[in-house]
Amino acid sequence: MVQQLPDFESGEPFAPIDISGRTQNISHKGLCIITSRPIRIASLIRCEIRVGTPDVRIATLMQVRWTRKRDQDSDGFISGLESLF
Repeated sequence: MVQQLPDFESGEPFAPIDISGRTQNISHKGLCIITSRPIRIASLIRCEIRVGTPDVRIATLMQVRWTRKRDQDSDGFISGLESLF
C-alpha cells in the first residue's frame, strides 16, 4: 500500500490518496511498484512494505522518480520509487 502525500510547496488543497500495488523488485535504494493508476512524478509517498509470515509492515518515505504504462495492452503502470532515508 502506498499513500501519495500532499505537495506543501504548491499551496494547492490535496487529500492523501491511498493506492494499492504490487512490488516488482526491491534494491538498496528503492523499489518498483505496479499499480492500476499512474503516480505523479516527484511526489512524496508513504509506503507500507509487507514482509514475512505473519505480515510485518515496514513504513518508509519514498519519492517517485519515474512512472510509465507497463505496455500498450495493459491498464497497469509501473513506478520507480527512491528511498529517502
